[in-house]
Amino acid sequence: MKVKTLSLDAYIREHLSDFLDANLSNKQYVALYEVFVSQKDILEKENTKKILEKLPLVRAKDGQLRPANQCYFKTEDLVKLLGDDDELWVDETVFVKSKLPLYHGFLQAIGMRLRPSLSHTLDRVETIVENPPSDVTQKAISYIFDFLLEIYDAENLAENEEKFEDEIYRMRETDWLPAKREERLDAEVWYAPRELYQPFRAKGFLTQVEVFAIPQANRKLTRDFM
Repeated sequence: MKVKTLSLDAYIREHLSDFLDANLSNKQYVALYEVFVSQKDILEKENTKKILEKLPLVRAKDGQLRPANQCYFKTEDLVKLLGDDDELWVDETVFVKSKLPLYHGFLQAIGMRLRPSLSHTLDRVETIVENPPSDVTQKAISYIFDFLLEIYDAENLAENEEKFEDEIYRMRETDWLPAKREERLDAEVWYAPRELYQPFRAKGFLTQVEVFAIPQANRKLTRDFM
C-alpha cells in the first residue's frame, strides 16, 4: 500500500519545526531530548546536524525556544561576563539532573558554546555603558576587555575580519571605554576607541589628552589589538 516509514532523520527534516511551534509541554520537550540522546548517530549525518543547529531546540529561562548557539548552561563565570538575562540560560528545571551531562553533550554537538560569543559579549558591554563610568562599571568593562583580548587571540580576529565584520565594527564605533586625564577617571562619559590615545607612551601628555584607562591585569595589552 506504499505507506511510508517515518525515520528520525525524515522527521527532523520534514516535521520537527512544526512540532516546536506547537507550544510543547514539559513532558513532550523532555521526551524529544530523550530521543536525541538515545540516537546519537543522527549527528553523523551532516545535513541533519545542520538542521538541528538552526532549529530553536533550547528552552531558555524566559520560556522561549532558541537555537543552541544562542544559549548557555549557566555558570558563575558566564554570568560575570554576560550578566543574568534569562534569555541566555538553559532552563534546566525540567530535566532529571542525572541526565544533564547527556543533554550538555548533545547541545554542544549542535552548537552550544562553552564560552560567550563575541556578539553576546558586546551586548553586555552596551548594557553596562548605559550607566556612567564609575569604579563598578569600569571594573566590569575591564573584566570583559580582558576576555576580548582572549577572543582576539583565540579567534585570530586580525586574520578573520570579514567573519567578524559586525562585531569588529561594534568594538570600534561604540562608546564603551573609560578614559583618564591628569590621572583621574573621566566619570562623565565613555569613549570610542578612536577618541583615546594608547597608554604605552602617555606620561608625557597625560594632562592634555584622554588616555585609555583599563588596567593591564591578567593579559598583556598589545599594540596589535589596540
